[in-house]
Amino acid sequence: RLDILSETASQLLRTESPEAVVQSQCRKVMEFMNCQVFFNYLVDEGKQQLHLNAYAGIPEDEARRIEWLDFGAAVCGRAAVQGQPIVCANIREKSEPGTELVKSYGVQAYACHPLISHDKVLGTISFGTLDRLQFDTDDISLMKTVADQVAIAIDRKRAEEALQKAKSALEHRVEERTRELRTAYESLQAEIAEREKSDRINLQLAAIVESSNEAIVGKTLDGIVTSWNKGAERTYGYTAQEMIGQPISVLVPRHQADDFSGILDRIRFGERVEHYEAVRETKDGHLITVAFTVSPIKDANGTVVGASSIARDITERKQMEEELRSASLYARSLIEASLDPLVTISQEGKITDVNRATELATGLTRERLIGSNFSDYFTEPEKANEGYRTVISQGFVRDYPLTIRHSSGRTTEVLYNATVYRNAAGEPQGVFAAARDVTERKRMEEELRAVSLYARSLIEASLDPLVTISPEGKITDVNEATEAASGLGRERLIGSNFSDYFTEPDRANAGYQKVISEGQVRDYPLTIRHASGRTTDVLYNATVYRNEAGNVQGVFAAARDVTELKAAQERRDFTNSLLELFALKNSSQEYLDSAVEVIRAWSRCEAVGIRITDENHEIPFASCAGFPKDFLDLENRISLEKDQCICIRAVTENIEEQERPLITSAGSFRCGDTEAFVQGLSSTQRLRYRGNCVKFGYTSLVVIPIRYREQVLGAVHLADHRPAHFGRASVALLESLAPLIGEAIHRFRAEAELTKYRDHLEELVKQRTGELQTANSQLQTEIGERRRAEETLRQTAEELARSNGDLEQFAYVASHDLQEPLRAVAGYVELLQQRYFDKLDQRALQFIAGASDGAARMQTLVVDLLAFSRVGTQGKSFERTDMNSVLGLALNSLKVSVQEAGAKVTSDVLPVLDVDATQIAQVFQNLIGNAIKFRSDRIPEIHVGAKKRRAFWVFSVKDNGIGIEPQYRDRIFLIFQRLHTRVSYPGTGIGLAICKKIVERHGGEIWVESEPEKGSVFY
Repeated sequence: RLDILSETASQLLRTESPEAVVQSQCRKVMEFMNCQVFFNYLVDEGKQQLHLNAYAGIPEDEARRIEWLDFGAAVCGRAAVQGQPIVCANIREKSEPGTELVKSYGVQAYACHPLISHDKVLGTISFGTLDRLQFDTDDISLMKTVADQVAIAIDRKRAEEALQKAKSALEHRVEERTRELRTAYESLQAEIAEREKSDRINLQLAAIVESSNEAIVGKTLDGIVTSWNKGAERTYGYTAQEMIGQPISVLVPRHQADDFSGILDRIRFGERVEHYEAVRETKDGHLITVAFTVSPIKDANGTVVGASSIARDITERKQMEEELRSASLYARSLIEASLDPLVTISQEGKITDVNRATELATGLTRERLIGSNFSDYFTEPEKANEGYRTVISQGFVRDYPLTIRHSSGRTTEVLYNATVYRNAAGEPQGVFAAARDVTERKRMEEELRAVSLYARSLIEASLDPLVTISPEGKITDVNEATEAASGLGRERLIGSNFSDYFTEPDRANAGYQKVISEGQVRDYPLTIRHASGRTTDVLYNATVYRNEAGNVQGVFAAARDVTELKAAQERRDFTNSLLELFALKNSSQEYLDSAVEVIRAWSRCEAVGIRITDENHEIPFASCAGFPKDFLDLENRISLEKDQCICIRAVTENIEEQERPLITSAGSFRCGDTEAFVQGLSSTQRLRYRGNCVKFGYTSLVVIPIRYREQVLGAVHLADHRPAHFGRASVALLESLAPLIGEAIHRFRAEAELTKYRDHLEELVKQRTGELQTANSQLQTEIGERRRAEETLRQTAEELARSNGDLEQFAYVASHDLQEPLRAVAGYVELLQQRYFDKLDQRALQFIAGASDGAARMQTLVVDLLAFSRVGTQGKSFERTDMNSVLGLALNSLKVSVQEAGAKVTSDVLPVLDVDATQIAQVFQNLIGNAIKFRSDRIPEIHVGAKKRRAFWVFSVKDNGIGIEPQYRDRIFLIFQRLHTRVSYPGTGIGLAICKKIVERHGGEIWVESEPEKGSVFY
């Protein structure tokens, strides 16, 4: 359940199309809950209906039929209207509104959850089961969580789409204002020329340039900077002292050098470059995007002597247009070119000049504004006056918040930057103020906060540790799962090195660098170190995330705990290693030595030994590793009868009361602190132990009996100085594999026993060889005699075949030749009956009837005999035939008999085989006809079956007739054999003989199983 939720959150976090992810993830939820159907409807704002986005469990035609759903229709429409989950149980028995649709699909329990985000219904997700009458609370909780995840993801996508639309609209507005700027720029050229002699205006415009947010730069035709304002300092990071006299090309990246040279060439020819966007490099090395206009500077004679540019940084919002102009020559054009409201104010607080942007912001004309009070156009006039006074007293203000009130009543939030401008004598003449519209920025900031909250909720929804990392390898964000895995708080983790929390920091750093270089990693193995010291094996999946420009902003990494998976793999490898030893080793000692090493390596135990009981009732170490020599001198051979210790009692299964808390269900002894165990014994109990393991400092001790079937052959002895080294799971695995060691010990013992008899057998073989040589001579004589007998048998078989052929030919000729005189006799008898019927007495008529009946029976016998003879001589070649059609032909011939008897004839689907269709139809006709003829008082029920058995097909004709006595089951297949009189059941007794001959011609056999009065089955 948690894996599904984690995977769903991860998929929705990464996807650009959450609607598409719903199909695959909801199928997994459906299968997990044993559901058979699910539906996902999304609200279509245009049609005001619900549209089917994803589904499972119904045909495509049905999905097209219910593709659009009205609000309030069915369960999904009701849930969308109410905004509340609807859970329906036992639908077939209860009548609940809206359930008719899902009831038609066979659904018994149904639950529908609305997709809600920010109190708005986005759609519904519902699940239905055909097998259960209701959902439990865990199922409902899982559905609710999945629905919330999907709703958040869909809302996030729609918010991103809305943001993109707003961005496009903003770019369109910038283009419109750029066109206005160009028009204003051209119209102000003449105006600036008229005012260039005015020192007051020049100083005023110089102050405008210095307070402008745009970068204004003047340069020669060779690209040498001649002027550089504060806006240029803020945009590019260089001061005027650093740039004046330097080539402007220091700002141009290499890949745009040719474009820059082309611009200067156009200026030399007197052209103007308008609304040109380019990438520039700042002092700190960052690349920014600017939009600028470059104009030629001409002297009094009209000769181009330089260039002026005005630029705006549009990297973040592309809202400002670039215009670079010499402050002294183009101050007035800058006022009108600015997209922001610009205004100059006298010392008395009266407006002395405005630009077009100010007119648009206030809804008043330039003439109306000039001469009026500056503070009259704000929602808070006193605050505006206070800001103005601050500029007068301090010389400037930065980002002063005010709200402009338009003549229509609407308001615009702005940030004002203002500075004092002075005359040539340095005396204050007034204030120049520029306002920046921040309404859109505040809206975008709010949207950004919403997106951030959404991203935060997705990260915290994951059960796996998730972390975001900066390009420098610093952690920028984590979820609660990461805090739990590392044992550190979020504040402690953020800002620290990502690689510091792993057992192999260099490997972690290498993985991070691989993500940066390749874009992603999959299943990268690392081990997280918890603050407590414990470790967790994980597999990391990581990918880079980028900004809108495609630049890498950092790495997003997710870790999956594989500690248990790794342990399971080690257990599997350990088991396979022991199994391979059983198959590969050729001697007992070689096997035991290898087994000890495998157990020691897997368990990471210091000392391991395998004890095996011998004929002296001792349990020495048959193989061991890690025990010191002094320990082995004391413990290598201990007696089952004389000594007292846990090893002995584990082998003899004679456990004492004080040991029972340490005995496993499989009879093994497991102690994690031997010293504490001994300390807890009484002085009398301590005498029951040799104590050498404790004396040599082995704190952890395990003794596992080795069994072969029910017999204990020895024990696996594990010892380690570290306390509690052997976990329950490890001991349980060793207990499950101990019988394998017992099997190997038994096998090698058996092989040793077999070796003892080998030499004896070889001697017996030699003796037997002599006897066989003598017998071989006798056998050769017998073989010669047998070959002569086989030749005689072959000749006899050939003679029999010829005789059978002659007999068949004779039967055919005899039956054919007998038909003509029989027809004559029957004809004459019939004439006697017709012509002399009224002249003969009753007895004579009986004689004539007897003769006629005898001739008819004789003729029937001849016809049947002829059919019998033709089975082998006039049969058709075998052809591929549908046995169902053959059965149909037979039933068509028996139609009258079937109807008269009221019989019910059924059949399985029969195969297509290579047969003689006419003969097989005769077999079906004879067997079904017999079933009708030999019926009981019950309505005849006949079934024709067929089953495949290995290379053959077994056909059967089953009836519920009178049945057959067991002693007659073989006799009925002989020619002219009858079990009943002709009076009871008419017939010649040749039909089953014909069936037998046809079946044998097809390489088969025929037999019957029957029980009197219950019916028969012919196979």
